[in-house]
Amino acid sequence: MTVATTLVGDFFTGADRDRFVGLQSAAMAAGGIVFLLGGGLLAELSWRGPFLIYGLAFLVAPLAMVALSTPTARNGGDAPAVKEETNPQTGVIAFLYAAAFLNQVAFYMLPTQLPFLAVESFDARAATMTGALIATQTLFAAIAALNFRPLHATFSRLTLFAIGFGGTGLAYLLLSVADGPALFAVMVLAGLSGGTMMPNLQSWIVGTTRSATRGRVVGGLSSLTFFGQFMSPILLAPIVAGVGLRGSFLAVGVFLMLLAIALALVALRPSARDTEAPGEEDQTETDRKSEGRS
Repeated sequence: MTVATTLVGDFFTGADRDRFVGLQSAAMAAGGIVFLLGGGLLAELSWRGPFLIYGLAFLVAPLAMVALSTPTARNGGDAPAVKEETNPQTGVIAFLYAAAFLNQVAFYMLPTQLPFLAVESFDARAATMTGALIATQTLFAAIAALNFRPLHATFSRLTLFAIGFGGTGLAYLLLSVADGPALFAVMVLAGLSGGTMMPNLQSWIVGTTRSATRGRVVGGLSSLTFFGQFMSPILLAPIVAGVGLRGSFLAVGVFLMLLAIALALVALRPSARDTEAPGEEDQTETDRKSEGRS
């Protein structure tokens, strides 16, 4: 994840980067649809079955070796050394780290808690229906990700975060009362709301960092992303134990809605747009021009 996101910053800038991170997230979502549905079906046969899907990774490694070149090799010659410096966007990076962590804590409530709602609603078909529910969310997340570039052209990055957290919060509020087939409608909302979160995070952070520090900063983003997944069931378990499964969706939904309102208020400030990135000419393009002059 770190290498892929760092290469996005090395190979793409501006609108091209927005377009690519949308395609990247959509491709990840498309894989999720196939794997989640397949995993649900395989789980009906054996609890070990879903792990067979990971074997497909062996097809990706040789493709990467053949298809990828390093940015320096693609541009020809060795790139000039870039002076290491303290990144001037530390406040933005800290915010993105926090957003990534909270997003994953909230998102992983679906795969960890949704199966129990599926048992209440679908009983014997719970495993297959859980896969179908999450695949529905993933499908509409892919649709949202594919439209990230025009969305970013219309809304600021902070506004997109507000929409993402707010829509997910509304979906969780609905999950506190939804049942049966209505769960699929809620998954549509959750997918459309959360589909731009990762593209927004990735595009913003690679555009904020210089090439010399990008790998380390993106590594931090990956760490916080997976740490959020790890902490999600740990943080949510006491809430579920205290207020029940549906009550926990209600509590998290309210928290996300409040967070979205706070982000929306900040996004409305005149100075908010200026703090989102170093400008249309991001750090990647600045580095390339500096290298060209060298």
